Amino acid sequence: MQALTQVVAALAGVAVVRHLPVSDFAIYAVALSVQSALAVLSDVGVTTLLLARAGEFHADLHRVAVLARTARAFRLRLLVGCLVIAAPLLWFSLGQSRPALPMWIVIFLVVCSIVTMQVASSLDGTLLLCLLKTERQQIGQLANAAARLAGFLTVLAAVPSYLIALGINLLGVGIQANLYRRDLQHALPPTRSESLEDHAAFRYFARSQFINAAYYAFSSQITLWIVGIVATTRVVAEVGALGRLSNIIVLAQAAVLGLVVPRLARYRDPRLFSLRFFQVVGMACLASLLLLGFAVVAPEALLWVIGPKYANLSPVLPLAIAAAVTYTLSITIFGLNSAKAWFEYNWVAVPLTLLTQAVSLKILDIATIRGALIFGWITVIPPLLVNAAISWNGLRRSIAAIPRPT
Repeated sequence: MQALTQVVAALAGVAVVRHLPVSDFAIYAVALSVQSALAVLSDVGVTTLLLARAGEFHADLHRVAVLARTARAFRLRLLVGCLVIAAPLLWFSLGQSRPALPMWIVIFLVVCSIVTMQVASSLDGTLLLCLLKTERQQIGQLANAAARLAGFLTVLAAVPSYLIALGINLLGVGIQANLYRRDLQHALPPTRSESLEDHAAFRYFARSQFINAAYYAFSSQITLWIVGIVATTRVVAEVGALGRLSNIIVLAQAAVLGLVVPRLARYRDPRLFSLRFFQVVGMACLASLLLLGFAVVAPEALLWVIGPKYANLSPVLPLAIAAAVTYTLSITIFGLNSAKAWFEYNWVAVPLTLLTQAVSLKILDIATIRGALIFGWITVIPPLLVNAAISWNGLRRSIAAIPRPT
């Protein structure tokens, strides 16, 4: 079901690109990027800790209900803080695409509503996983993706407007949040109690994870925001449309990792793990080279996916695909590292990426589509190098630890 959800979500992403006019899609893409960043920043590891603590108390449903109420209250505080920065972030990142103030206010309110629903659904979805109601959690995700796809193919096709597209997103995540909450009401006893111990644990964990969360919330969207500030509406839409095409590649690789990593985590023989590691990375590299070659030889076939409005992007398509496959290689290696919990030097990627971005902004013309795509590509190279170095170090240590015959 998870694979089906990802396929439906990818189709929904393509549908919105094809149906929206260029100017509308530019606004939609920036608004969606702000929404995505706020959703990450309003979590700060809360759902991760929620999963761990709920697993510890899973046999005591009343205790889980208290934990759930505490998590909701704590994340609501985080959400309020995030919404404070949402207004200036949305205002400046829209740049030349910014509509009149009344319409901007409407966009802001819709984005805030979507993020609020996402907060509720992410917490409740995590609790369903803790209660081993995985199927119910996946049904909610599929319902969200299916509602958005149906809305984009019908309503948005008839009324192609960024406000309609954002409204459809709100409807989809609202359906998901409502399904999750209804399932939890049947699974957990009602309570109005909160736990000071849980509050303290969430507060400590959020403080320890804030820098990483802020980095990952903003780094994945920074290219589009910078382009939105300095470039034309057309360039913003082109970057966003190519990003949708790249997301299909990332979703496909994420689905593969979801199947591979849990199995590799069971390997205890370092030599066998190393063999499988290089097999997976080798296949990912081969697939990336084939896709990049296809983008060079037949770019029109890939651009057909996002529609005729972007058919002029053939010369720069290989840059977008290069960035996408570089990122997928990075998350592939990161996923394989996670199978053995090799995370000790991941923080090195943060300063390296920030330094790379600062230098790139000095030498590249981000206002052009080519400059924006090169900037996006360069940004994902440091994490790839850091993940590869961590893998090499981990593999070397695990092989060295094998007892040698005497």
